[in-house]
Amino acid sequence: MPSKNALFYRAVFQFSNIAGRPGARRCRHYQRKVRNSPSFQRTVDRGQYVIELHAWLSPESASFATFIYEKAGERLLRHFTGSDENEVIRQARMWCEKNN
Repeated sequence: MPSKNALFYRAVFQFSNIAGRPGARRCRHYQRKVRNSPSFQRTVDRGQYVIELHAWLSPESASFATFIYEKAGERLLRHFTGSDENEVIRQARMWCEKNN
């Protein structure tokens, strides 16, 4: 079984590779799969955007990711990753404010 960190980086890599590509059905299917994963923590409404926070925790480390979606079309627009939960959330909120 892959480690939690391996699953985290695979999820982020797959999201970044499919965002913006044709094939919205595939992208939406994968988004639903990750949204229903054990890593999902919460959703934050930011006007025309929705921020999702995911966390991969282990005794040795913690990894966090925020995924920013377009509220209307649920298209993935951006993601941020890191080991500091507050910093990852701050980056996502700043991106939303800048692009609002």
